[in-house]
Amino acid sequence: MKRYGKFIFPLFMAAMLLFPSGCAEMSTKQGQGTVIGAVVGAAVGAAADGKRGAAIGAVLGGVVGNRIGAYLDERDLETLKKLEQEALKSDQQKSFKAQKSGETVTITPGPEEQEVVTYGLSPNIREYELTPASEEAAIRAHVDTPLYAGADARQTPRLVLKEGDSLFVPAHVAGKPGWGAAVERNVVVGYVPLSYLDAQKAKPYKAPVPRQAKKKEAAPAQGASQTTPAKAPEAAPPASTTTPASTTAPVAASAPADDAPVKQVDVALKCKVTTVRIKGVPEETTRYCQKPPPRWVKT
Repeated sequence: MKRYGKFIFPLFMAAMLLFPSGCAEMSTKQGQGTVIGAVVGAAVGAAADGKRGAAIGAVLGGVVGNRIGAYLDERDLETLKKLEQEALKSDQQKSFKAQKSGETVTITPGPEEQEVVTYGLSPNIREYELTPASEEAAIRAHVDTPLYAGADARQTPRLVLKEGDSLFVPAHVAGKPGWGAAVERNVVVGYVPLSYLDAQKAKPYKAPVPRQAKKKEAAPAQGASQTTPAKAPEAAPPASTTTPASTTAPVAASAPADDAPVKQVDVALKCKVTTVRIKGVPEETTRYCQKPPPRWVKT
């Protein structure tokens, strides 16, 4: 859904024009069904055929959402939500009679299947087993946030995101509690302590100050002159085009341009599709994927 966000607002407006009743009936579930159906349909359409598909999806999704919403009221929708979760957990069909229309609503869960999301790994990034995050944190960095090549805060960060930069952490590092994988353009660009995703706990990253040995000045011998002899001028260092290495972590808002992925890592999700049927209305399917802690979340 996130990558289709740029289509949502214009398609929301298109849905309003396509279905004038949606505006007048926004307080009813039928009107809300139109808008929700249009937005979901837009995402599905965009996945299939880019902008053109998104527009078609908005129309079809709006029609289906409107029809389903016309048969259900607030209480019916709560019942539907509850029975969908029960059907997903039990693998058994559930049904109820809609309060509004008196029609029977049937929820049928499909077979469990595995959906694998594959991410590339930037060069020099350590490879770990990844598990799906309970919440896909797509935020603006609360503070200056380090990204490490491995799940080890004793390392020097490979880059530091500035406060306000985009940060997307869709997966956690298996066997490394408190660490997430930061992803950009479907590539893992580093690992981040999850404390940086908490606005209350996050503290700006500060590069450690390198220790410098203190030179002890020898005390002058008794009776010796206190005049400091003039030093011979030091020869100028030879010209060089090499830039000395920085002692602090690099700061960047995104992965280096040459960070082409050389390896891949998979994140596996368990998914099911539920089918909702009401007599005389086109059936509607919804996809759910299980994330830790184990729960079915609409995708």
